[in-house]
Amino acid sequence: MNDVIYINNFLDKSYRVVTSQTDFSVEDIMDNKKMVFSDFKKIFLKLFGEFNVDDQETSLTIVNSWFRNKKRIVSAKLYDIFDELDDCQTKSQLLLDKIKDFCDLNHKYEYHHEFITNLFLSYYKDKYITPKLEEYVKGLNNEINSVKLINDFQEEFILEHHKLISYMKEYLNDWYSKTIIGDKVSDLLSQLVLTLGSRNWVVTWIGHGPFSKKRLLEKFVNENDYHHDFILKMYDKWYEDAVIEASEKAMGRSLGIFRNGAIRLM
Repeated sequence: MNDVIYINNFLDKSYRVVTSQTDFSVEDIMDNKKMVFSDFKKIFLKLFGEFNVDDQETSLTIVNSWFRNKKRIVSAKLYDIFDELDDCQTKSQLLLDKIKDFCDLNHKYEYHHEFITNLFLSYYKDKYITPKLEEYVKGLNNEINSVKLINDFQEEFILEHHKLISYMKEYLNDWYSKTIIGDKVSDLLSQLVLTLGSRNWVVTWIGHGPFSKKRLLEKFVNENDYHHDFILKMYDKWYEDAVIEASEKAMGRSLGIFRNGAIRLM
């Protein structure tokens, strides 16, 4: 018996995957104790450890696959409903209400409403929302700003569940920060220099004069609040690194002067 078969046999004899009020759980068959999958993996690692089974499989990928397959089995009745929604133009909030009403009327669907909601939103997000987002950003260029980025997608928010709207905004903002605004801010930061003034550090924009956070945000006035925070975090990181570098250089110069003076005194 190879390791894959041995581990799967052990898991099948000792544990089962069940649904809870909000998610999936792993239940110990002997004492009916339920636990979240992250806690179950800790127990698994104590029993088996993490090791390579072959070039593609490890003990952890085996238990992950076992959990994923069992989840699909115990929620198969719901997935049968979801799969009938192919090419449906109805938005997620209305679909979810219909699914919950249908399950309430059919006693064989013994799932909590919150569990149905979480499973359906994950399914709907992967099948419908993410592909729409990926297609949308393909047509964008570097001239777009984050306010227009979100506003031009507003129609897709209509009648979608609030969690999916949050996901869409987060996806677009994350894409924008990594693809567009990050490069723009990095280019501006590369034009800044830090010098020691009479009392504190002074930031200067080469060719433009003194620089501040206020002036930084003025350069990106058409960005949304999410990206104003992102921009300020980039600036704070640049400033922190610049102060450390400038301080080290200043200390190096001071140490050099001291050593030269000591040599002359000798």
